[in-house]
Amino acid sequence: MTGLAEEDLEPAVWRFHLHPGVKASLARDRKSVILLLPSKEGWRFKSNCPELTLEKSIYCGALGAPAASEQIVIYGRNYAQKAAPALKMKWALKRLDAV
Repeated sequence: MTGLAEEDLEPAVWRFHLHPGVKASLARDRKSVILLLPSKEGWRFKSNCPELTLEKSIYCGALGAPAASEQIVIYGRNYAQKAAPALKMKWALKRLDAV
């Protein structure tokens, strides 16, 4: 089997649902998201994929009561894979020193 053509790729989507207490902001570079916890602790979520967005979500926590929340969404479509036939999505979460 040879490498897959770009049109043969199925769209891939990864979703990271956030707790309603977490405030998320898409960074200016649109390649990372800043997360602020209720404790004022800050984190940076980043990925190597070109399409990183924030979207609405629903959290069903205590007693199943729905609450509005957000999710970090990474889309694998339009991913440049010239060097390898497989999509290699990477992500990282790093604590920030000060927010």
